Amino acid sequence: MSPCFDLVGIGEGMVEFHAAGVFANAQTFHRGFAGDVVNSLIHASRMGLRTALVSRIGDDAFAPALVADWTAEAVDLTHAPVVPGENGLYFILTDTKGEREFLYRRAGSAASRIGPGDIDSALLGAARFVLVSGITQAISASAEAAVAAACALEAARANTVYDPNYRPRLWAQRGGVEGAQRAFAAIAPKVAWILPSFPADLPLIGAEALGDRAALAAFAAISGANVALKLGADGVLLQFGGRVIHVPAVPAPVIVDTTGAGDAWNAAFLQGLASGLPPDRAAAAANYYAAGILAHRGAIPPRCS
Repeated sequence: MSPCFDLVGIGEGMVEFHAAGVFANAQTFHRGFAGDVVNSLIHASRMGLRTALVSRIGDDAFAPALVADWTAEAVDLTHAPVVPGENGLYFILTDTKGEREFLYRRAGSAASRIGPGDIDSALLGAARFVLVSGITQAISASAEAAVAAACALEAARANTVYDPNYRPRLWAQRGGVEGAQRAFAAIAPKVAWILPSFPADLPLIGAEALGDRAALAAFAAISGANVALKLGADGVLLQFGGRVIHVPAVPAPVIVDTTGAGDAWNAAFLQGLASGLPPDRAAAAANYYAAGILAHRGAIPPRCS
């Protein structure tokens, strides 16, 4: 029988390199290990949730340190075996305002070979929450099928959470925005919560000119799910139980790097729900938590001693 976890994530882990300063002037880089779903799992684990990753890890030179790092973060890797292949990697390109772009080298990675056979119905059915991502859908056809298989499980559907996380460059090799829209439409009606970002995810609903409240209504209508629309510096808009609530942002005292802030928000929001908080209070706690992430470089800040 599979152990019970508070949060199971299905996604891609990668090797991260980020500079100590602005990328254009950088001479040295710090190595880390990240990935949107992985980031959320690590943050959730640090907040006390029992977490597990469903993925594949390549047996390249980075694998021992990667496995050691995530194991130290108490992320269960039973369903993320080390297999022949390479791990994807990326560089974070930050500017003087902390805004970032990414340079990826991930094609054909071990994680991109995740497939429906990697989905354990007992594991997901026993989890309090299951986190799936549009990035996982985008990395390969087999990974998209894995997400579809997970969301088809009736036992897990009521607890499945979906961050659409639209990345145009990643989808460019898999049908462009039309491919992303198709993937979104296939999953959004099968989950309990969707956690889109505004305005980045508006292309998924073919309505890039919508304001935030109209976008919230559109995401809710298309999915039938509860929605937490992340607005960055403007906070978050929630629609659940027939209610619409705006939860203001918490001002960030320092902004060094925005990488991973949304993933941190997801983790804190789910931790709040798992603790029994109503969604608006869970969102307020998540806003506070995510604001603190902005003062650190890279997707994962160092652990407190």
